[in-house]
This record gives sequence, structure tokens and C-alpha cells, in this order.
Amino acid sequence: MLRSVETQLMCAIALWMSGLALLEMAGQTLDDEGVTKVYLEFDDWVKRSATPQCEIDTLRRDFIEAAPEVVAAFNIRNVDGVITFH
Repeated sequence: MLRSVETQLMCAIALWMSGLALLEMAGQTLDDEGVTKVYLEFDDWVKRSATPQCEIDTLRRDFIEAAPEVVAAFNIRNVDGVITFH
């Protein structure tokens, strides 16, 4: 099943939250959190992840047509067909 960037983001957040719930059930607490931005180039990213071409085309379209709030959240840039993001 192919998912939009927005759906993938929501799934990642849900997975992260369920991980926190498991920690809490084990008696652990989260004392600190941080975010590290990793800057990526789309073509390199899909190549390294061995993404099938049919999915690459869909992902590329999702990145190009992403909602403004997604573009802002991931700093998506498309300069002369080169898509970068973090």
C-alpha cells in the first residue's frame, strides 16, 4: 500500500507514541527529548533504501505536491528537479 507523506508522518508519530507508552508500562519515564535534522537528497535517499521505481514515482509526486505545512515541516525544496528535505 502506498501512503502519502502526511499519512507516513502520522504513522511515525503514532509509532513513537506507542513506544513511549511501552516505556511507561515498564516503569520508565522520558526525562529529555531532542530532534536532530538530517538533510537528505531525494534521489540518494530512495536509492540507498532500495525503493522500487513504481514507488519512487509516487513518492516524488507526493513530495512535489505536498501540502504547505508538510513542505514547511520537512523543509522540502525542489530546485531544478533536485528534491531535498530534512
